[in-house]
Amino acid sequence: MSSSDYDLSLLGVSIRLAIDQDGAAVRALARNAYQQYVAAEGSEPEPMKADYAYLVSLRNTWLAEHQGEVVGLLVLEPHSNYLLLDNIAVAASWRGKGVGRLLMDW
Repeated sequence: MSSSDYDLSLLGVSIRLAIDQDGAAVRALARNAYQQYVAAEGSEPEPMKADYAYLVSLRNTWLAEHQGEVVGLLVLEPHSNYLLLDNIAVAASWRGKGVGRLLMDW
């Protein structure tokens, strides 16, 4: 089944701006999403080390959420003449279901 086979609205996935209380959940999701790269790189990739409480406080972190669980994140970095996609991550259990595509299309 491909990501286009999923209707995420039927799965109950929504996108919202992260708030200060989400910092720990965002960090946990990033650690879950990037854990698979630790062995290959020999250390934690930068997204696992990020200060998500700070990033959330900047009001440029967006969450994909399902029934109160954070299942994806999108961190944007606005600049004067462009917008940088700093990080996009999906919980391991939600990969392949279109959450990343939903965040990108949003």
